[in-house]
Amino acid sequence: MIPPMQAVHIILFLVFTLLFCYLIRKNKQFDHPVISRGIFIGIFLLKIIAGLVYGYIYSQQAFVTSSDAWRVFHASLPEYRLLLHDPLTFLKTSFIFEGDISYSNFTQAGSSYWNILKEVIIVKFEALLDVFSFGNYYVNLVIYSFLVLIGNNLFFRTLGMVFKESPYLNLFAAFLVPSMVFWTSAVYKDGLLFILMAVICYSTMRWMSGNRSFLSWLFILIPALAGLFLLRTYLAALVIPALLAWIIAEKTGVAPLRIYLSVYILGGLAVFLLRPVFDITSLMASWQEAFLQLPANSAMPAKPLASGINGLIKNLPQSLNFAFLRPVLWENKGKQYLLFAFELLVMQLLFVISLFRGFSPDRRQLAFRLFCFCLAFTGCLFLGYTVNIIGALVRYRCIFYPFMFAAMLGKGKRRNSFM
Repeated sequence: MIPPMQAVHIILFLVFTLLFCYLIRKNKQFDHPVISRGIFIGIFLLKIIAGLVYGYIYSQQAFVTSSDAWRVFHASLPEYRLLLHDPLTFLKTSFIFEGDISYSNFTQAGSSYWNILKEVIIVKFEALLDVFSFGNYYVNLVIYSFLVLIGNNLFFRTLGMVFKESPYLNLFAAFLVPSMVFWTSAVYKDGLLFILMAVICYSTMRWMSGNRSFLSWLFILIPALAGLFLLRTYLAALVIPALLAWIIAEKTGVAPLRIYLSVYILGGLAVFLLRPVFDITSLMASWQEAFLQLPANSAMPAKPLASGINGLIKNLPQSLNFAFLRPVLWENKGKQYLLFAFELLVMQLLFVISLFRGFSPDRRQLAFRLFCFCLAFTGCLFLGYTVNIIGALVRYRCIFYPFMFAAMLGKGKRRNSFM
């Protein structure tokens, strides 16, 4: 006999799944001249299945302590009850914390206001999902999967405005990169971060195409960047230079590659000149130290990062190794990482092939491909400097893979105008 509450959760799981399938079938945002609505419904169901697999694997005794998604879910249940009985206190405790809080410390550990806020935001978010699911993780994942699907679709529509000739490759890049499917099926930050990045890309492309006013673009851009800053601070800092270079390349007649090189060279100089006021290298060193202190079976031996430009240079080979070469197929860090190692190998091969294809003669394609490449490259490189745990690395890196794959799309004819 199924307990009454469990029966309610099963019914809710089925009802929300059918409801969102219906919305996909009826919502014009999923209109496409080549790809049918049924494919989008199939992808949504695939995401739910991936979420069920994640939920089952990480609910096992061997993995439950390493699952951020389950930890956040259990932390959300008291907040869910608080929301039902005292919503004012629920709102108040979203931004006001007790104790000795540092507002200037942006590290991942300690009594940093911003570090605490990151955790509180995701817990409160799941508490809101608990209202609809009556506190059931698997019902939450259905709702969450649909939200992430909307982000995937925004990125897909962005790719469609740039690479009109390759709808199925666009579909794969936006929806079906394996590590993205798996890790964003867990109810945690990664899917929300990708949604915000997709919103930024889509709204920017719409504005630059003349389909959105400058003010309406800013109205969307600023909250999206703020959301990235609050959930994962470094990500906002990485998006800004790539976005700036993309806009300049789109709005001027200057060769795109020159613009990107100029923006990143000036950005590097700014990091060096601002060290007395704001030392990003010290922050990176403190972030790495937080990971070095974590007990993890998949930890890799890592040389500590010293603050300053010299520290970045000395740790560059290690960072490139962690960011773009690990895990490898023969690495004995756990069978669960073999698929991610294979995916990384395929991505490496595709990247090498794309280099031989050359640069796109289409200016818009080239500018967007450079945006995607710069964002993915700097994002993965940053992780290489700060993360030495394979389990964390493959999860954090997954949101950059769609951008890396998108950077390899488009035509491949060489033309001298890119310089």
